[in-house]
Amino acid sequence: MTCGEIWSRGVLFAQAYIDSRLAALEAGKQRHLLETAKEWFMKADKSSLESYVTTFVGPILDVLGFVRSKLQGNILTLYADRSRQKVVSLCLAVDPKTNLSMHPAEF
Repeated sequence: MTCGEIWSRGVLFAQAYIDSRLAALEAGKQRHLLETAKEWFMKADKSSLESYVTTFVGPILDVLGFVRSKLQGNILTLYADRSRQKVVSLCLAVDPKTNLSMHPAEF
């Protein structure tokens, strides 16, 4: 999928990436991970961002092998290993009640 296709579909790049990864998982042997994630999502406490991270986002990152910080604002820092010396990425945690389908000009 090209950037133009992503933009014309009104889909965030992250969503396009997630869609491609989900398709790969569904075709592979990791389908059980999708089912588990779906169950966790359905049972997650969505009353606040902190609860959502504690009951869903954090456990998913843990299962995927990420070493993470505590939630700071709405950011989780992901580290290369347990020494927490090297940051490999940041995870922006968004309240599940937030509408992400807005056009970028509406932010």
